[in-house]
Formats: sequence, structure tokens, C-alpha cells
Amino acid sequence: LAHAGIGILSLWLGRNRWCSKSGMGYAIFAILLGMIITNASSQLFPNFKLTGFKLVAKDGEFFIKCSLVLLAVEFSVLKEVGWQAIVVSWVGSPVSLISGYLIGTRLFKMETDISILIAVGATWCGASAISAVSAVVGSSSTNVSLSISVVALFTAVFTFVQAYLAIFFGMDDRVAGAWIGSSVDQTGNVVASAAIISEEATEVAGIVKIVLNSGLGILVTAIAFWWQTRQTTQTETDEENTGTNTTNKFSLLFLWDSFPKFVLGYIACSTILTIVLPLLEESPEGEALQPAVLSLNKWWFAIG
Repeated sequence: LAHAGIGILSLWLGRNRWCSKSGMGYAIFAILLGMIITNASSQLFPNFKLTGFKLVAKDGEFFIKCSLVLLAVEFSVLKEVGWQAIVVSWVGSPVSLISGYLIGTRLFKMETDISILIAVGATWCGASAISAVSAVVGSSSTNVSLSISVVALFTAVFTFVQAYLAIFFGMDDRVAGAWIGSSVDQTGNVVASAAIISEEATEVAGIVKIVLNSGLGILVTAIAFWWQTRQTTQTETDEENTGTNTTNKFSLLFLWDSFPKFVLGYIACSTILTIVLPLLEESPEGEALQPAVLSLNKWWFAIG
């Protein structure tokens, strides 16, 4: 009940008109409320143990994975948006991701897992991407919360900054929409930012963002492959320095074990939507199905 209460309150606050326009989505409130309850209760009431609450909190990763599965979209969206949106989303964003990771680790000497989490969150789809990748690299809940908070802070700022920069430099509405859709995190923030420019910019930004989100499974799979390769290389280097020989060669079985299984759920859910939505076209059920799936996505994330 406590988790449900936090989820409901977070969603209610996130839907507030001012919060929505300011880029303060439900994810920020869910994290803040969870941190306040956990830390404040232990400080103010040291003898009061939230045993039941902590037991449920251990399932947070499962709840978040359920929300990621429900990010599914129709595969037909890739055909509708054209190759330009795919290039902007699936070429520009990976380049930005790699650049951000290298800047974090090489220039600022950040820890590898925090650097990759912040880079993924800033260039892909915010909290959802961070949560997905954290399952692959084995990040602690502290690092995940820190990464989400940093990305959310800058998202709130750039929701307005990018829109007014586009207006100031006289960008074409479609170009501005593509820029915002590929660089601003969270779909709600993308829409809010592009809406400052025009309806055309909003439409383009939304399409680019959907295409970007649809590649989350591919992104996580690629990072899982890279992460295991990196770990294997590090182990071999350590063994050469110490003279030991306990190297675990690259294993497809180990890759499958570390592979985030929710990606399969995401693909399955997208397949179902691709089959069912055309059958329910122009019906009340068809119009309600996709929004219902997205609402469940937000709910699972809020309680996670």
C-alpha cells in the first residue's frame, strides 16, 4: 500500500500543469518521495523499522523491468516515419552516447558504470534507459538514483533552453523538432519543449522520440555484449600481471545469462500491438489500447 500510495502521489504531481510544463515528470517525484521516506524515517524514528516496505522495495527492479516492457510500440512506426528519423535517432544518439561516455571516463575520471548510465540517460530515453542498462552493468541503486537525478535536472533545464535556442537561431521547425526529439529526455518533456516552437515541430519531435525509444532493446543488447567483452579483457590483463590462469573466455551462455530478458518481453509486446492495433482500427478499443499500455508503463515505473 505504501508503494501504491507513492506511485499515485507521484503520478498526480507529475500531471500537474505547472510541473508538466516545467519538465518535472512523475519519475522525479517517485525518486524524491522514496528517498525522503527511506532516509527521513531512519533518522527521525531510529527504532521504527520499515521491514515490509523494504521487502517490497527489493522488487523495485522487477517493477521497472515491467515498465520497460510496456514501452512497446507498433513496428509499423518505423515505416511511417521514414529513413530520416531513423538516421537522426539511431545514428546521432549512439555517437552522442559514446562521446559522453568517453568524456566522463577520460576527461572527468568518472567511474565506468556511472559514466555509462548518465551518457545513456542523457542521449536515449532518460530514466527508462538508465534502469535498463543498470541491470546489465550491475550498478548499485545509489548510482542509478544519482544518474536519474542528474539527467532529470538537466532535462528540466534543456526542455526550455533548446526550444528557445532553436527560435533564436531561426531553425526550421522540422529540424528543430528532430533536434529536440533526439536530445531531450522523456517523451513528455520532448512534447512540452517542441510545443513552444510549433505544432509541426511537436509532431516531428514525437516521431523521432518514438523511433529512439523503439531501439532501446537493441541498445541494451549491444551494451551487454560490450560489457562482457570488456570484463573478459580486464580479467585477461589482470592474469597476465599476476601470472595466474583463471580466465573465463567469452561465452555466449554467459552473455545470455546477463542478457536483460525484458527485451524479449518488449519485442513480444510490440509484436502483439503490431498485430492487434490494425484489427481494432477506428474502434473505441483500438483508440484506448495504446494509451492504456503507456499508462501501465508509468504506473509500474512509479512504484518501482
